[in-house]
Amino acid sequence: MAKLIKRSDIDSLLSFEGVKAEIEKIETIDIAKAFQDRAEILRIYAKKVGKGLEVQNRCAEIKIRAEKKAGELLKVIPREKSREYQKLHDVTFEPKPSLSELGITNIQSHRWLLINS
Repeated sequence: MAKLIKRSDIDSLLSFEGVKAEIEKIETIDIAKAFQDRAEILRIYAKKVGKGLEVQNRCAEIKIRAEKKAGELLKVIPREKSREYQKLHDVTFEPKPSLSELGITNIQSHRWLLINS
């Protein structure tokens, strides 16, 4: 069931002085994605209730910063070696999470990496 958004959610998100610092502290892609999703929901909500462009733009900025952070995190995640490589090398390895296991589409991953480059 969808969570109801309160007007105070927008105000608390936007009035929070350390929101940029909070994004920088994010350590997992799940949290970055949740942050990005919430900022987008709040942006859409702000538009529907008639908040000004400044509020909508702040929400969009927060979303972009969260996407950039997700791109940074994607860069440092070790990639799965190809199956051919695994056949040729006798290496014990732990399978790395795929994008779908992380709840990320290929398009999202691509965009986040572009924002970060």
